[in-house]
Amino acid sequence: MVQEDSLHGQERAELFRKTGLLFAGLLSLYVLIIYIGQIFKLYEKQPLNFDMFLLLIMAAVIIAFIASALHEHLNWLQPVLLLFITPLPMFRFGESMFSLGAFSAATILLFRLGFFEKKRLFKFLIIMSYYYFCQLLVGITIGAPLLSLVMPLIFMTIFIMFLLLVFREKWIIYIQNEKPELSLSQLGITKTEAEYLRETLTGKTFKEIAIDMQVKESTVRNTLARVYKKMGVVDKASLATKCEKYLIID
Repeated sequence: MVQEDSLHGQERAELFRKTGLLFAGLLSLYVLIIYIGQIFKLYEKQPLNFDMFLLLIMAAVIIAFIASALHEHLNWLQPVLLLFITPLPMFRFGESMFSLGAFSAATILLFRLGFFEKKRLFKFLIIMSYYYFCQLLVGITIGAPLLSLVMPLIFMTIFIMFLLLVFREKWIIYIQNEKPELSLSQLGITKTEAEYLRETLTGKTFKEIAIDMQVKESTVRNTLARVYKKMGVVDKASLATKCEKYLIID
């Protein structure tokens, strides 16, 4: 998919390779620190009881992060995993800020994947509702006082309202400016031609695309010439201009 908010091709693969390995490393370090702290009784109150079951869960999450970094088709796992671990730090007041960090990172990665390209307002409300639900569920589970339960939600709501006031015009434009879809298959563009198209939209030259695809530069030129004709444009510049106006699918 070619989208305004999402990244394309190698650029996206490189970003998610780094973020996947980063989160896997940070989570591994966190587990190690907690585990060492429990062995040497460094905590007055244990932050987590690292029994075998919990260790297996954490190990599975770390492996999933690594897999999502190494395989491009698993990039979507990263925001899902971050949303999964969002409620865990909420069980301890001192670590609750990590929940907001995980949630924010998940939202940013969803944005980069183009998740908010369609039905933006609805999806944003769903994501925020999930965070609120986690706060309430954890608070009820640990028997937190009503005020402690409500205050994080109030502060989060105030912060969102502040952002809306500061970025009001940009927010309204972003929410309302959903692009119409343009199907490549309906234009008769083949999968190979679509791949060349995506590579072109990342800003690569014909020579760079030829090297990546392990073909001759003339093959790239001829393939893109067919794409230009089917898209009703004459060159790379006009192709990029047209693609910016649509949500390209297929």
